[in-house]
Amino acid sequence: MKAVPAALFALCLLQASPAALAQLRAQVTATDVRPEVKEQIQSVGAKYIGIELKQSASAGGGYAGELSEEDKKRQRELLVEHCATVDVVITT
Repeated sequence: MKAVPAALFALCLLQASPAALAQLRAQVTATDVRPEVKEQIQSVGAKYIGIELKQSASAGGGYAGELSEEDKKRQRELLVEHCATVDVVITT
């Protein structure tokens, strides 16, 4: 019987050690509200899952700022929907 890789969803992937996640050989999806992180997520072989924000969430210095109420609602909906489809969720 062939093992099926686990489906893993990481929030704020860069904080969750991409190298360690790669060693798990899981099917990794990830999200982050900072738009500049999308390319970094993809560069470690993970699939980016996210929403288009109405306003930037970058607060400078690599930190994320607070989302608008509308973006918070849309982000919550995305998280609820996607978390239901994976085996493991990692939050940092």
